[in-house]
Amino acid sequence: CLYVTNQPVFQPSLLQSRFVPHLKSLGFRCSGEDPFGTLNITDIDSRLRFLKVDASVDLLPIVAQLDSIKSLIVTGVWSTTLRKVLEQLPQLERLSLGRTFITATTDGIKAMEEYIETFLPLQGLTHLGGLFSNMDYQSPLGEDIIRMVSVLPSLRYVEVWNTDVGRSTWLTIRRNSAGEYDGIEVIKDIRNVMTSNWSGFFRGFVKVSE
Repeated sequence: CLYVTNQPVFQPSLLQSRFVPHLKSLGFRCSGEDPFGTLNITDIDSRLRFLKVDASVDLLPIVAQLDSIKSLIVTGVWSTTLRKVLEQLPQLERLSLGRTFITATTDGIKAMEEYIETFLPLQGLTHLGGLFSNMDYQSPLGEDIIRMVSVLPSLRYVEVWNTDVGRSTWLTIRRNSAGEYDGIEVIKDIRNVMTSNWSGFFRGFVKVSE
């Protein structure tokens, strides 16, 4: 696992397999220029399973080449470039998007219609974070919007806003024997699904609120 917070100090050549032969999780806090530099993407392609990046126009075309990625966290603003990248990563199982503002309103319904088109290639997606983290799932249209995204057959866990506790939480999408939407259920212990645990990065000892 490697998490880069200071890009000027970081040397892309350090990602070569001879230096980190077992690298599976990689995160970049920095944005702007491509942190991979002139590194041949094939040097790390087959090893990475988790990647956290900023929604940088320079970076995303490279991310699209990483067909080994199973978990992706993208911070920054949604863009058409990001949409094109997701269409090229059908193998994704866990995805979190930053700064997305789907709300439980008619405008939120319209926005979801656009997002759904983007997500359709992600038939193996099981976890979806960020997209609904500002949406109160208990509001009148909240569950309707979650039902829309349940068209993804493997999707089981979604991050939403929980007004009762004043923070985001995760829901399980229930399905019937035919795989169709059958309601939602709040996950009491989110440690196994929360995005901060996807990478395997050690972040110190923290207390998770009940």
